[in-house]
Amino acid sequence: MIRLASRFRLFIAAWFSVCGIIFVMIFGAEALLRGSWAGAMVALGVLVVLAVVAWRWASLAVTTADDRLVVRQFFSTRVIWRTEIASFRVDGTRRETPGIVVRAVLNDGATVVLGATGWYFRSPAEVKTLCDALGNWLGSGVLTLR
Repeated sequence: MIRLASRFRLFIAAWFSVCGIIFVMIFGAEALLRGSWAGAMVALGVLVVLAVVAWRWASLAVTTADDRLVVRQFFSTRVIWRTEIASFRVDGTRRETPGIVVRAVLNDGATVVLGATGWYFRSPAEVKTLCDALGNWLGSGVLTLR
């Protein structure tokens, strides 16, 4: 399984937790002081939304299951059969989102960004290593990460 770097997942969890708690402390407390239970519930709703966003972002992953590549992106999960993939390549720049990533090149020429391979707390050499490991999986069916 390829996931975002653990340091980045920790950063995301901490960032969204702190933002959510501060939001609830300021706006929820203000709403309760004014006697507005609805305002307090809105503040708690924002906290829940921030928690869901952090969870989904931290759960980006690329996994292999038999002859399938399962790509969990932020908004969707896509299953790609190994026979549909022509190759993998490293593409992008640090100024783009998600930056330098591995892309699956499909037989029809379309590409699929593997968001979990992004540059977040990874060097370009580490992204290249992930690309090589996925290329080996394409040939042998075994994903070996070092």
